[in-house]
Amino acid sequence: MGDPIQEYRTGLTQIQELLNRGSLLSLEPAERQALLGDSQKLLQKIDVLGESFLTVGLLGGTGVGKSSLMNALAGREIASTSHRRPHTEQVLIYCHETVPLPSALQKTTVPWSEIRHDAGSVRQIILCDLPDFDSLVGEHRRHVLSFLEHLDVLLWVTSPEKYADGRFYDFLRDVPKAHENYYFILNKVDLFFGDQTSEGGYDSLVRVTGRFQEHLSENGIAHPLIYAVSVRDAAASGSSGPWNQFPALRNQIFQQRDIKEVLAIKAANLDVEIQQFFLVLEKEILYLESFRQALKEMVVELEEGRSEWIRTAEESLEHWIEQDLKPHALSWLSDASCLVGPGYGIALLMSAWQKKAVGNNAGIGLPDLFREEGSLAPMRRQLQRWEDRMANRLLRRGLPAAFTSELEEKVNAEGGWDVLTGRMHRYVQMRLSGYEKKKFRGFLAMQYGVYFLVFLGFLLSLGGETWSGILKDPGWAQWVDLVSHMTRTIFSPVGLAALGSFLLLQLFLGLRFYGRYKKSLQRRAQKFIDSLKFEVKRIYKEEFDLIINCLVELDREVEAEISLVSVLPKRD
Repeated sequence: MGDPIQEYRTGLTQIQELLNRGSLLSLEPAERQALLGDSQKLLQKIDVLGESFLTVGLLGGTGVGKSSLMNALAGREIASTSHRRPHTEQVLIYCHETVPLPSALQKTTVPWSEIRHDAGSVRQIILCDLPDFDSLVGEHRRHVLSFLEHLDVLLWVTSPEKYADGRFYDFLRDVPKAHENYYFILNKVDLFFGDQTSEGGYDSLVRVTGRFQEHLSENGIAHPLIYAVSVRDAAASGSSGPWNQFPALRNQIFQQRDIKEVLAIKAANLDVEIQQFFLVLEKEILYLESFRQALKEMVVELEEGRSEWIRTAEESLEHWIEQDLKPHALSWLSDASCLVGPGYGIALLMSAWQKKAVGNNAGIGLPDLFREEGSLAPMRRQLQRWEDRMANRLLRRGLPAAFTSELEEKVNAEGGWDVLTGRMHRYVQMRLSGYEKKKFRGFLAMQYGVYFLVFLGFLLSLGGETWSGILKDPGWAQWVDLVSHMTRTIFSPVGLAALGSFLLLQLFLGLRFYGRYKKSLQRRAQKFIDSLKFEVKRIYKEEFDLIINCLVELDREVEAEISLVSVLPKRD
């Protein structure tokens, strides 16, 4: 089995990264923050549990090979002859260089010396080389016995030469540690196979092991777990002989380490809490897969209904432009300054009359034409119905509200109603602001010329025969006679008739010029409207494609999210 603490730590850290990114859509913001806080607390607890290392003690007489056994367990040399005790009662504690020494060991009353190593295979194991029991007496013996309470496992190491030493069993009877944590190691059993045949060696091994078991039973160990090993054989050949039980011993020690970690987690009730986090991942994957299926269905629905969507939109836009936009376009494009005289006055009167006729709509602006309840209502309802079906589809699948919010946010950002009308408004505004009004210089010159000729004819009719005198002798007296004659004539029946005819002719000409102006304005407005129809329809088609592309892109993002979440740890 792997390192469960490290696996939990890695899994929780990865979940925290997802929570910080806001990736887990199945969670509300408040739930996400709560899980972040809980996961941090669990990581802190796991860090504390990571310090609950398996503490293994090695106890034996002089020359039984404890140092060699420690090196073999570590898979490399961590104990050497240079590690000599300055005092015979001192405990040598072998600890990985990255691991803090447990406080319980630091506070023990027995003298101890710490030796650091970098053997990664025993990083989670603290090996304690206890003083040779045959050198302990009095107070030192009691100190060592008290130190044993800090050990998880106690390895009793002996050899074929010393397994019958009475002091070994005297010390065994004094040790209060639970017997199930005892492992009895009969080292140097390769001595049985040196000068004997294989069969003879096995006979000697069985005989000595049997006697060793009898001695242990006589001293209170009913069912001792004995390992007959040869550390020298395991180190020399790289693979132990069939009679060498060292691999089984090493596996047992490492299994005890893993079991301790798991039990520590369960004792702290962390396994249940951590599994709840992993359950979140399983639920998220199910939700994401269901969300992907819903997105695919939406894309298919839009593609199949494309022609109906476009037809409805074009009809709505056609009606909107003709009924709502075109009347206002005439007023936006109108320019009465191209009229003069009576025509200009008529234009002003008609403008005032039209404003009075439309009443409250006189002050309507361009943004007001994009209101939802107007001619664009069918198109808006079509989009609203699709949004409702979209939300219902997710609801029927049992997806949390966050998925609906995520989808609406993405769609509205790319091709929602506000985006569509916003683009249309900006385009119309740009066309209006960039529209250059025609100067009509020829039309203005013609009006001035016609009005001048009519006025000249009016003056000729008032002057009558006096104009011939001016032509014969254009002096000051003749001009005075002309003005005097015209003044008398204008108040005469003939003059009043001429004045009336002049005014009627002016009005007639003003109406003709105004009518010509209106026809020109309508032609220009229609040309402007036709170009708008084409462009706003194009804008709608682009927005429709953007909605589909948005759904396809969101599907890719969800697929990537599933791949990311799938590699994280799952519940056991």
